Amino acid sequence: MKNLEDSNLNERVNQDPNLGVLTKETIDKIIHINDLLKKEEERVRPFAEKLRAKLNASISENEIWDYNFRTNLAVFSGDVACNKRNMTTDGNPIYQEHIGLYGKKQHGDTDEMFYSDDWNLYCPTGHPLHQIPFCYTMHCIAFHSHLTWQDILDIDCVWIELKVDYQFQIAYDENILAEFEKQSRPAKPMDLENIAWSDLTFEQRQIRETNPNIFDSKNIEKLRYLNELLKKEEQRIRPFAHNLRASLEEILAQNQVDDFNFEPRYICHSSTSDFIKGNKKERRNLLRADWPYKSYLYLFEDGDKAQDKDYKYEDNWNYQEDTSHSLADIPFCYTMKELYYESGLNLQDILDIDNMRISLEVNYQFFVYYGEPHKVNSKEDEIEADS
Repeated sequence: MKNLEDSNLNERVNQDPNLGVLTKETIDKIIHINDLLKKEEERVRPFAEKLRAKLNASISENEIWDYNFRTNLAVFSGDVACNKRNMTTDGNPIYQEHIGLYGKKQHGDTDEMFYSDDWNLYCPTGHPLHQIPFCYTMHCIAFHSHLTWQDILDIDCVWIELKVDYQFQIAYDENILAEFEKQSRPAKPMDLENIAWSDLTFEQRQIRETNPNIFDSKNIEKLRYLNELLKKEEQRIRPFAHNLRASLEEILAQNQVDDFNFEPRYICHSSTSDFIKGNKKERRNLLRADWPYKSYLYLFEDGDKAQDKDYKYEDNWNYQEDTSHSLADIPFCYTMKELYYESGLNLQDILDIDNMRISLEVNYQFFVYYGEPHKVNSKEDEIEADS
């Protein structure tokens, strides 16, 4: 554990420039902080073990296709000078990272050393902190971060978040796509070159942006097929999401967690080079074929409340009023509406998608306060700010 090659870390351990702030009073505070973090690690561990076991059971029972599980550490300060030093503002973390606590799904729990070892790297006997046995979370804050000891003393809140993505896959049947190819009929050509963009219909703009045969029969049928798959998956996910939200409210009421975030998203993958290239400028997450396009999905989020009533799952979300439009007879489900009208992807982009996932992203949150509690920005704040 202590044979580290990181030169910056070694410099910090052996030539700590912050010794001036380490008085008896501040050292006592560091001991108190470490004790609080250790206690929180012990509180979170059994919850994480049960959560991971339940996730594996959900896969075995075909409730979900897969999941991601990771642990995030974030530290906050209400001190104006501290936030300024770290180029942030009150309510945003001065440091955060993914940490190794609570294991990965394929390996069960992480090594016992994460919970039992002394993670204090201040080995020299003369160092004022060398006798304090650091827990792993304190180790991450002290030795992984850029923070000075003055910054650490100015921290008043630490978050440990278990970030879980409950994943549902939408995959094409290649045999069905092959049949569409066999029955393909080209679209009737349109001469649009001399028409002003403002005078083009929505369908004509799709043709101008992509190719003259974008509305041939195989593409229309593929879109219809994707819509059917998405609608079917929405109906399958809905009761799972409802039960998941109910369980989140229950564990919150029982003080098993301090808070949670629930964020549905849809995720699109494509290996088509034109899709990646075409969206690279506008979406920085489309730089490689294995990086998806990802967007918030305003579905499943409110359980049985008004925003999640039946109309979201039952209404036709195809806004085409022109009955002559090639797609007018496809009754869009809600996710297809988001993809086709709200994402910024054009029809060719959508047709180039290899597979899709719907992900229910849940942050199980645990807070450690050792200063005055203050507001920290939530994901909902960020979404409202972006909109």
